[in-house]
Amino acid sequence: VSTAYPDAGYCIMRSGWGSEDSVLVFDCGPLGHGAAGHGHADALSFQLYARGYPFLIDPGTYSYNLDYGLRDAFRSTRAHNTWVVDGQDQSVARDRMSWSLHAQARIRHWSSNDELDCVDGEHDGYRRLPGCVTHRRLILFVKPDVWLICDRLTSRDADIAHEAEMLLHLRPDCKVELCGRQAVLRSPSGATLKVEVLATSDLQLSLAESHYSAGYGHRSMAPALRL
Repeated sequence: VSTAYPDAGYCIMRSGWGSEDSVLVFDCGPLGHGAAGHGHADALSFQLYARGYPFLIDPGTYSYNLDYGLRDAFRSTRAHNTWVVDGQDQSVARDRMSWSLHAQARIRHWSSNDELDCVDGEHDGYRRLPGCVTHRRLILFVKPDVWLICDRLTSRDADIAHEAEMLLHLRPDCKVELCGRQAVLRSPSGATLKVEVLATSDLQLSLAESHYSAGYGHRSMAPALRL
C-alpha cells in the first residue's frame, strides 16, 4: 500500500486504507515548475496522520496577497517540518510568486515491504552557506505505527558554527504534554502520538507558537514542537 513517486519526489508510507490507519507523506521533490510560484521551501518535510487525526501538518498557504509578510512566513522553511540552518530558507525568494534559488532534493533510496518502509533523501539548499551545509533525512516506518526519523546536517568545515532549528507543526486543537525530551500529542478524540528525541547531541525540545491556515484567507495561531 505504500508508494513512491520518484519524479514528483513524494513518498507515501501507509499502514492501510482505513480511516484509522497511519499515513506519512514525505516531500523530496523539486520546488516547482519554472518560477515555482506556488512552491514552498519545504524540502524533506513530512506530514503524519494517525488514529484518525492529522498530528504533524503543513500549516497551509493563507493568502497570496492579503499580507506579504505572512505570505513569506507560510512558504518559509520554518513553516514546515524540516530543518532550518542559520535562520535561512532552503530556497531564496525573488518576489511573492517566484524564487531566485531553488533547493534541489533527491530520493537516494526507497524500499517497502509488509513490515517496513524506508526512504532516504537529501537536498542542497544550504550549500550556499559557509561550510557548504547539506541536509540528509532517513525515515523508517515500522508498521503499523512507529516512525524513526534520522537527520544529518553536514558541513565541510568543522570550525564554522551553525545554528539549526526545526518546528513540528500542530493543529490548533492538538493538546501537548512536554516532559524533558518527550512530548505526548493528543487529538480532540483522545488519540495520542508520542514524540521522543533520541539524538545524543544537546537538542532541546520546547513548545513554540506558529500559524495555521484551515483554508484560503483564514489564519489562526497553533502550537508547534521546537527542536
